[in-house]
Amino acid sequence: MTHTLPPEGVDLRFPLDTGCVGCSPTNPVGMHLLFRREGDTITGRYTAPEHFRGGPGAVHGGILALLLDEYSCAAGYFLTGHLYVTGSLELRYERAARIGKELTVRAQITDQSHPRYRVIDARIEHEGEMLVRSTGRFFPITPASGVSSPA
Repeated sequence: MTHTLPPEGVDLRFPLDTGCVGCSPTNPVGMHLLFRREGDTITGRYTAPEHFRGGPGAVHGGILALLLDEYSCAAGYFLTGHLYVTGSLELRYERAARIGKELTVRAQITDQSHPRYRVIDARIEHEGEMLVRSTGRFFPITPASGVSSPA
């Protein structure tokens, strides 16, 4: 079955709302992330609020990892039509991401040759400057067996 890519330049959401802290529109304390397709890349913007502070003036590294994970899974879904879970995620923090500054996140599938998983690379930038990058292995799942809805 062939997957039809979503249109470019429109806000995208996952079809199933599981209450996820990153992408759920209904999680009251979530990040409410939106995604867009730009060619073979899934992109988005996010400005971290004060309560996601790590060090002085900086976004907590775990929040940055969450962003990379979310956009990587979104790249898998919107570019292939399959839901994915993270098998591994390797990060490289280059520079601090600042609280209150708009961040740009980009993710794309870089290797589809493995029969069991996809390699997806992602990065977070601010005004074109690389802040954090990741490479991960993402495994496809079927919603009935791999995704639970909120209780």
